[in-house]
Amino acid sequence: MRSSGDVRSSACVAGQLAFLAAFATIAICQPAFADYAGKTLLMWSSQNIIAPLGILALVVALSAAFFRPEYVQKAIYAVIICALLFFVIRSADMLVNLFQAG
Repeated sequence: MRSSGDVRSSACVAGQLAFLAAFATIAICQPAFADYAGKTLLMWSSQNIIAPLGILALVVALSAAFFRPEYVQKAIYAVIICALLFFVIRSADMLVNLFQAG
């Protein structure tokens, strides 16, 4: 009779193998529409995560100016970081081409 630890570990291994098989099947069967790995994830994150966070940081900076001016500087830094990330992600095609050519 197998102990519960053996059953759990074999179930964990079986789950990992099933995930790997499903991932490999999808990767082989689906054509790659992206120019580089992770392009769609980067574009999605720039539109749905980084841009709203930048707008939220701007709103926080404007509202914090009324109550606590020391928070404004940190919120402005957050807006600048979000803008830089958004720019880098949006220009990733050009950057990848530059790295591949150079």
